[in-house]
Amino acid sequence: MSATILPFISESVFSPDAVAKMGDAFDRACASAQLEPVVQEVIAARIIALAKAGERDPQVLCDHALEGLGLPRDLRSA
Repeated sequence: MSATILPFISESVFSPDAVAKMGDAFDRACASAQLEPVVQEVIAARIIALAKAGERDPQVLCDHALEGLGLPRDLRSA
């Protein structure tokens, strides 16, 4: 599955590098489990919030986004 975070960041401004890293994190998170579109939206919102706070590591963004969903740790290993 190839997901994109771009539709979720329409009101925010990030550098191309930040968008690439956020997209990587989003793809990792979505690949971790079969997720409904509404859950993907929640994941995107969490990644965007963390990126606004300055986080840029895709794995950290992914882990923190999935952590908030209460997924078991083995499903959070992308």
